[in-house]
Amino acid sequence: MANTRPNKNVPTEQENPLFHDTWKLLKNYRDAVWNLELAVQQVRSTFEIEYGSSIEEFLEGKDTSQFTLKLYMALRKDGRLAVLVGDIRMQGRFYSIQNDMMRMGDFESFLVKGQFNCVSDRRRYQKPFIPIVTEYLLLLHKKDALLVPFHFAKDSTFSVADTDLTALTWHHLIRMTLESAGGRMALVELYDRLQGHPKAKKNGHFRERIRTTIYEHKDQYTACGDGVYRLNYQVA
Repeated sequence: MANTRPNKNVPTEQENPLFHDTWKLLKNYRDAVWNLELAVQQVRSTFEIEYGSSIEEFLEGKDTSQFTLKLYMALRKDGRLAVLVGDIRMQGRFYSIQNDMMRMGDFESFLVKGQFNCVSDRRRYQKPFIPIVTEYLLLLHKKDALLVPFHFAKDSTFSVADTDLTALTWHHLIRMTLESAGGRMALVELYDRLQGHPKAKKNGHFRERIRTTIYEHKDQYTACGDGVYRLNYQVA
């Protein structure tokens, strides 16, 4: 009988644990992903049933304020409410619950403590990754029976393109305008961009001011010839 095993020193698929069945591996992977998605959906459903809102709405602070208000209303006069909260990162987005939540009464103390035995401690994440290692204890004091002082954070935006601020210098304005254009721009285009800005409207010689600012910050702006300038760094 012919020897079907050419080299006895080479292990067979059954003998070597490094060999694997690709189809079986893919099936196990599919089952694991399916089970994970199912577990996530169950957590979401349970959360909405118990708290009456989605996880995203809760993390955005729309419902944490209601919980804080209900707990504060339950206090007796001169009572105190201690709230232990932590931050969370979900689907690549960072949520600071203690920063967004509404605060009632006299904000008496803010304590920072270490966070231990986290699920994330046992996982590996893609770099760069900044782990959340602290949580916060907020102490709220109810001094008055009827009067309720409160504070909440409000998110908003403004555009530097049409807003003048005391903290906004000509250098900042020129640099950010160049960044918005990819980091490179001709002087004539820069004049056109900024002539309607409140800073330019208050300065009858804004073109001279732009040229002077670029000259004063040679380490920030590089001349490319023909009145074109670029930033000395790569714009993100």
